[in-house]
Amino acid sequence: MSYTKTNDDGLWEVDGFVEVLIEPSEVFIEKRKIIDEEREQQKILDSLIPNEKEILMAEIEIQTIQILQEGGLL
Repeated sequence: MSYTKTNDDGLWEVDGFVEVLIEPSEVFIEKRKIIDEEREQQKILDSLIPNEKEILMAEIEIQTIQILQEGGLL
């Protein structure tokens, strides 16, 4: 047997151990917006971390520049 309940997050339908949010509150929507924005910011920050290939390429470039400087070509 299912029933509905209301809390700060909104209106829920409850059936046994399953709870489904059927009408979110403004508070819930604002919380979700903040969580989504934080996830997006973290995703952007994570994309700034170089992967192993990028690090290797940068090290090769640095070594190449050093060799050219030592040879007087730069």
